[in-house]
Formats: sequence, structure tokens, C-alpha cells
Amino acid sequence: MINHNNYIRSLLFLFFSLSLFFSFYIGENSAGGTVYDHSIVTEFIFLFSKNINENLLVYDPKINAHLPFYYLFFGKLSNFFSLEVLRFFYLLVSLILPIIFYKILKIKFKGQNKNILFLISSLIFLSPYYRSSAVWLTNDNLTLIFFSISIYYFCKT
Repeated sequence: MINHNNYIRSLLFLFFSLSLFFSFYIGENSAGGTVYDHSIVTEFIFLFSKNINENLLVYDPKINAHLPFYYLFFGKLSNFFSLEVLRFFYLLVSLILPIIFYKILKIKFKGQNKNILFLISSLIFLSPYYRSSAVWLTNDNLTLIFFSISIYYFCKT
């Protein structure tokens, strides 16, 4: 027997996911400045892909306030994959954020209607910053994913 609520939630998640894939295809920049941010991020990724030790020595947090973990990780991956493949991979990873948020809501609001909680967590897909970060490989979504995972485990205890 098919649970209709789970089926509808799956279809809705699929719809929003497909909208992100379409955004990737057309190069959506709904936040406005993400393409520019992408050019800066890409520069650091390529710097860290060439020589990690040298770039860690000259890495200045005053110029770039983000920790270099993101650049190290994607810099190493850029040695094996093209930038477009990395962007698509990051889009797939970004799809985890609404799922984690839904799990947090289920823990915090036990006994509440799961359909409502799912709709609330799906609002993330409508955020221009989430969408632009997912499409253009900026580190915002990855930060939110790690932060959400920590909140999830904090709420679970």
C-alpha cells in the first residue's frame, strides 16, 4: 500500500529539485551577485589546486574571510574534474539541506503534521541565496549544511 503523504512529499521534492537543475542549466543568478562571487571562489579553488603549501602560507583572512577548507577540498577535486562537474556535484550536495532541515523540524515539533513541516522545509528551495549558491558553487550552502547537521545532532540528544 502506498502512503499518499510520502508520495506527494516525494513528488514535491522532485519538483523543487528539478527546478534547481533547470536553474543550473539556464545559469540562474537570482541573488544578484553570485556570479561575481563564483569568479572569486573559482580563483581560490584554482590557486589551491596547484600548490597547497604555498597558498596556505600566503592565505590572508583579511582578503577572504572564509576558512580554506572549502578551497582545499574543491581545489583537489578540480585536479580530476572540470569546473562544470564540480558545480553539478555541489548542486547535488545542496539538495541535502532541505532534508536535514525537515529532520530538525520533525524532532523539534513532534506530533505536528509532517506535511506542514515538509512544506516549511521546502521553502528553502525558494530562497534566492540558496538557489544561487547551489548553482554557482559558492560556499554558503555547504556552511549551512554543516551547521544544520550540528543542530540536528544537538536536538537529537
